[in-house]
Amino acid sequence: MTTQNTMTIRPTLAARFGRYDKEHPVIWRLFCAFTKDAIRAGHKSFSARSIVERIRWETSVQWHGEFKINNSFAAFYARKFHKENPHLDGFFSTRHSSADRYNTYPRSIACTAIVWLFTIGTIGIVGLLAVGA
Repeated sequence: MTTQNTMTIRPTLAARFGRYDKEHPVIWRLFCAFTKDAIRAGHKSFSARSIVERIRWETSVQWHGEFKINNSFAAFYARKFHKENPHLDGFFSTRHSSADRYNTYPRSIACTAIVWLFTIGTIGIVGLLAVGA
């Protein structure tokens, strides 16, 4: 008898965030509301992780339920907040993260094709320069 090895491919963090965000829209509403509470309290900057912790508190204590939220999703929510509120861009301090590459707004097919062609063209040019052509 032979056994077959199967590989399971785990979705990327960005894909997991996208699915979570769609399945739990109340989390996004709470994130925005609590961020605006911090702004009204006079904060010029704040921690997205603190906002996520408050969401955990509210959903477990006030609502007697709990949403499991990956700590890494705080970076995605912070960037989403900045994109949707450009006048508040920078309210959350951010550092380089996989969330930087996540695009919460789907691109058009034409835009994606242009980016893909540009990338392939750039790689081709660099390759030609490397071989001295």
